[in-house]
Amino acid sequence: MNSDNGHIETVVALCKQGENKGRKELFEMFSSSMKALCYRYVGNVQDAEDLMIEGFISVYENIDKYRQGNFVGWMKRIMINNCLMFLKKEKNYNKKNTDYFYQQNEEEVTVENEARFTKQEIFKALDSLPKSFRTIFNLSVMDGYSHGEICQMLNVENITVRATLYKAKCMLKRELIKIEKQRK
Repeated sequence: MNSDNGHIETVVALCKQGENKGRKELFEMFSSSMKALCYRYVGNVQDAEDLMIEGFISVYENIDKYRQGNFVGWMKRIMINNCLMFLKKEKNYNKKNTDYFYQQNEEEVTVENEARFTKQEIFKALDSLPKSFRTIFNLSVMDGYSHGEICQMLNVENITVRATLYKAKCMLKRELIKIEKQRK
């Protein structure tokens, strides 16, 4: 275990003991990265901040369920689940939104030149996606969930996940091409 993991486990132990010092340090260590994670899903700063705070409350309430290992992964799962529950309540994704994509003949969009994009440009491109597309793209590409896991998490069919992911990638490529052209 490296020193960072050792420090994290020490802070987690303080949280398990109910120490506010541990809770504060955990929040300071991870609040910005967890807020960015939430923002990737909801695309709204205020909602992301609210979800991040709710996520930390869930982390604190469930800290006794965590067993030594990958704490950051465990915490990210809680944050992602909060975001998914939020999106389900908002009904920002469903099967009806994606079925028509198989009825279209979508041309593959390619980026001619490998371009380097800033974080702001990437977030701008992600923000251009509808929430349902951004959610599935984030789960698959950014957070590494399989199509089967996404189907279970969102209660949608595999064809919906595949169609949405394909369309999201096409839309992102188009947006990145626009950004690249605006630079010139």
